[in-house]
Amino acid sequence: MVLIGSDIRGVKLPEVPSDPPPPDSSKTRFACNTVSTEPQNVSTTQSLNSPLRTRAELRLTLFLHFCIFCDSVFSGIDQRNGSVQITVEKVPLGSAETVVGETLIVGSVAYDNIVTPYMSGNRILGGSASYASLAASYFTTVRLVGIVGDDFDDASIRRLENRGICLEGLQRDNTGPTFHWSGRYHANFNRRDTLDTQLNVFENFRPNLPTGYKSSPYVLLGNIEPALQAHVLAQMEGSAFIIADTMDLWINTRREALLEVIRRVDCCIINDIEAPLLTGEKNFFKAGWRILELGPKMAILKKGEHGSCLFHPDGLFALPAYPVTNLQDPTGAGDSFAGSLLGYLAAVNDTSFSTLKQAMLYATVTASLTVEAFSCDRLESAGPTEIVERYKKLVSLISP
Repeated sequence: MVLIGSDIRGVKLPEVPSDPPPPDSSKTRFACNTVSTEPQNVSTTQSLNSPLRTRAELRLTLFLHFCIFCDSVFSGIDQRNGSVQITVEKVPLGSAETVVGETLIVGSVAYDNIVTPYMSGNRILGGSASYASLAASYFTTVRLVGIVGDDFDDASIRRLENRGICLEGLQRDNTGPTFHWSGRYHANFNRRDTLDTQLNVFENFRPNLPTGYKSSPYVLLGNIEPALQAHVLAQMEGSAFIIADTMDLWINTRREALLEVIRRVDCCIINDIEAPLLTGEKNFFKAGWRILELGPKMAILKKGEHGSCLFHPDGLFALPAYPVTNLQDPTGAGDSFAGSLLGYLAAVNDTSFSTLKQAMLYATVTASLTVEAFSCDRLESAGPTEIVERYKKLVSLISP
């Protein structure tokens, strides 16, 4: 797993309104598919049953059912009892461990242009919410909150829907294009330069939660403006386990707002470059313990290719990275780590110290998939079997 320090040059900071804006007819929301709560096979179902009034409707319906049958043969879509069911595979966690509730993930959805020493990718799916949601979907059901523009295509939507991700909280703003980021990585991948940042519709993003999202028991506040993270917290109802991610941009420009958010969350995730900026401590371990003094119950510090470390009232847990030999694109590794970490905790409904250590193992190996291809490609295609195999290998590497 590789985490990169952020280059904030040329980034225009969004103005966050203090009050919710009036309804905007240019903005719409996507529908949320019905997802079952089976831990291994979560199905998205759309009913095709409806009264038939004419022969033409009957012929059309028979034709549609024939098409569905063909899809079920060639695309793995099951047709049962007049419904279309898309199977979403989960990582098997044992008979006693079941999916207990949805995970809420709030962040950016973007199109990226990325240049590495070996290849480049243009207009590829990116953004913190995209990576985190796809990673979490291997463990639990996911509710995504974000915004896209009028250029966000159906293929990108299907990539999220095919993993059973609920998109009711994803807004489409037809007044402009989707958030766009361009970056170039250096030869050793531990540095990158931001070439261009276009906030576009993300500049006016206001994460207003659908009613059903407000009681989500597990929440990830992705790397967005701290005022937006606080806006999400203000809408939450009931108790929830909340993780907040951040970056050097917000530490340098929105420090007080960020500290207020950190005081209100359960876990702060940050990398080894950002931790000294936040705490003033140059020593890695002193910085980790200092973060707990700022308010969160625990903190996870990421060290890129050198792994991660959990700072918890019950102790310290250090974990190496999974040994990746086919590094292609580090973008989204940290988001994938956070998403799969929260997804595992939601799947087993436990946030104890021992469970957090297990969650970090799964998060590490899931994030290792992300860096092996551009965009979310490898993360999507690997499947739960590959995650389990890497989990076993990582456990064997750290076992005496």
